[in-house]
Amino acid sequence: LQATVYADWAEVAWVMAPDFWGQGLGTEAAQWLLEHLRGANGIGEVWATVDPANVRSLALLRRLVFFM
Repeated sequence: LQATVYADWAEVAWVMAPDFWGQGLGTEAAQWLLEHLRGANGIGEVWATVDPANVRSLALLRRLVFFM
């Protein structure tokens, strides 16, 4: 889980070992990071980077409303 912060926006990415998939840990971690960026740092715009073949990460982006 990482964020690169620019002036008023950030880019986030994450990697989780397959042993931890499907337990909600990615959702919890990403939600925490987004709240931290927006609350503590005043970041308004966040971009996410995932492997396009990773359907689980794409589903997470949908749950976090990065795209519809």
